[in-house]
Amino acid sequence: MRARTLAALVTAVLPLALASSAPAQDAPALTYSAHVASLGWLADVSSPAAAGTTGQARQMEALRIAGGTLAGDIDYRAHVASIGWLGWVGPAYVAGTTGQARRMEAVQVRLTGQAATDYRVGCQAHVANLGWLPVVYDGATCGTTGQARRMEAVRLWLVPRTPAPEPTPTPTTPTADGTTRIALTADTGMEASGAAVMAAIGSSQARWVGILGDLAYQPGDGIEQRWCDWVKARVSQPVSLVPGNHEAQDGDGVFGKFANCLPDRLGVTGDYATGHYYLDDGPVRVIMTSPGITLPQGTRTYGKGTVEREQVKDWIDEAKAKGQWVIVGMHMPCLTNGAHGCSSDSTYTDMLLGKKVDLIVAGHDHNYGRSHQIAGTVAAPTIVDRDGTFTAGAGSVLAIVGNGGHNPRAASSGGIWAVTSDGTSAGYALVEATPERLTFTERGIVGPALTDTITITR
Repeated sequence: MRARTLAALVTAVLPLALASSAPAQDAPALTYSAHVASLGWLADVSSPAAAGTTGQARQMEALRIAGGTLAGDIDYRAHVASIGWLGWVGPAYVAGTTGQARRMEAVQVRLTGQAATDYRVGCQAHVANLGWLPVVYDGATCGTTGQARRMEAVRLWLVPRTPAPEPTPTPTTPTADGTTRIALTADTGMEASGAAVMAAIGSSQARWVGILGDLAYQPGDGIEQRWCDWVKARVSQPVSLVPGNHEAQDGDGVFGKFANCLPDRLGVTGDYATGHYYLDDGPVRVIMTSPGITLPQGTRTYGKGTVEREQVKDWIDEAKAKGQWVIVGMHMPCLTNGAHGCSSDSTYTDMLLGKKVDLIVAGHDHNYGRSHQIAGTVAAPTIVDRDGTFTAGAGSVLAIVGNGGHNPRAASSGGIWAVTSDGTSAGYALVEATPERLTFTERGIVGPALTDTITITR
């Protein structure tokens, strides 16, 4: 019989900070209780109230979620000091510990069965010295690990799987001509060149936009909202974000706040608030990842044996089995034509190349680069095809799209790189896909002329 232990979530009613994180009124409420140091089990609360305490410096030690209308369709587990992750438990069981004076540091809550089809489960943790963290969903880590921070309170709620997107419905089916179109860029900043790139994307045929990290390049209170407003003034399409090092370890804003003011409007699967998710859009699956990005919730390395790497492998295999094109995005690449060099786990890129992911896209280096179709490993890449008209399944194409407008930098050429341009040619990439064809086009908007197109066909 698997171990049944306890993970705590704190009680004190928290006003909803953001409408986008509020539970839907037509979703059933969850009932849950927290075990708190020196207080023991607190009274049950219902979604979206906070279980635990805030402002008292008391650690959560355990959590118990009643089954209610979900019956057995909910699992949860706790991360506990000096022990790590405990086993998954079901409704009415305790996750965490009691009587051992061990702080709970994080919790993961997921739905199973019919409940997982009908709802998402949201979680927000209150953590010592950090306060309320960004909302996460569907089994993502709620709290922190590896930082020795006590969890003090938690909120839980359900969200129907088919909420009305805001501000207007955004279909994720191909357009009338049968083509899916996606714009990709990174390292935008808020200067004039970045504004021109954003305006060009806003007037393009792209149905949604992926921005692969390093957003405002400015510190200060409220910078997240100012950057979001700057984007919204130029782009009406849904925007899907990935964190860069500047929104994490480098301190130019907090990624969770960027994700709150440009929330998921496309119905992603995974954890949007920490940049680990995928989106199916017609014949394409776009998988967004965040290797090496240090967020309050922890750092995903995507190294061998990690949970996040195994998830990405499953997402790739599932998409390929469905006949979809696979695009993997991230901020910090390993193979690059820029000055940063390998900034993420090399074995992660090795895995993507081994899976023959169609397109691997990153930012971080403030330039543009596009490889030949390649195979092999980071240490020993091999060129499969050079002519820009590639066959699906033969290899992968890498692209660096960090020429979104901020601080142009030089780029190297040769080797695996078919086309390179320094960041003075600012622009974005447009992906166009049908079931038979994937086209990737770089569109230069500011500076020296830049155009580059490749096509992968089945």
